[in-house]
Amino acid sequence: MIKTNIARKYPAHIARCRYSDQTLYLVDYTNQTCSARGVEIFDRAPPDDIESLELKNNVNLLNGYINFDHTSFTRSDGSTLSQCECVVFPETSGTDSWIFFAELKYSNLSYRNNNNITKAIKQLYKTRTYYLNKGIFSKTNICYLFVSLPMQAEPFVQTVISQMDLQRLKSRHNVVLRLQNYAEIRNNKIIYTS
Repeated sequence: MIKTNIARKYPAHIARCRYSDQTLYLVDYTNQTCSARGVEIFDRAPPDDIESLELKNNVNLLNGYINFDHTSFTRSDGSTLSQCECVVFPETSGTDSWIFFAELKYSNLSYRNNNNITKAIKQLYKTRTYYLNKGIFSKTNICYLFVSLPMQAEPFVQTVISQMDLQRLKSRHNVVLRLQNYAEIRNNKIIYTS
């Protein structure tokens, strides 16, 4: 369902889609390389030159993943819309499958966390909204939004989101928002988060 809907509504996205049944390591080289490289997703082994968000896949579920860039979501005048780094979804999905969006912020300065996390959440929500409004997935699909600070150990120092906020997002919108550097795919309906 998700893959089919992306192909119908965003053919350029599906053309860039890659598939893997291995653990994925999500990174963003943009700042490190002065934009010479951007978002990249590795499977099997993490890169040794940058920290990553790990999406463990011990069940070997085949997943599609798409890196977003400045051309992924645009206004009618061609200008870039705000977006997150990437989307991951089960290759075979239904109305109760998960969809996973991630945004990475590379800073080891915990005093900047609130600003970075707030910006990341906005980027995640905007990207989720683009896909939701185009019917890529529905509210019955559990939507995982991950803010990762790969250069910091968990739990991240922050005051912008409370446990009550997290519970409200899940009950009202079927959104699981996590501030983590790790998650684990259990099957096509559940991703384990701590």
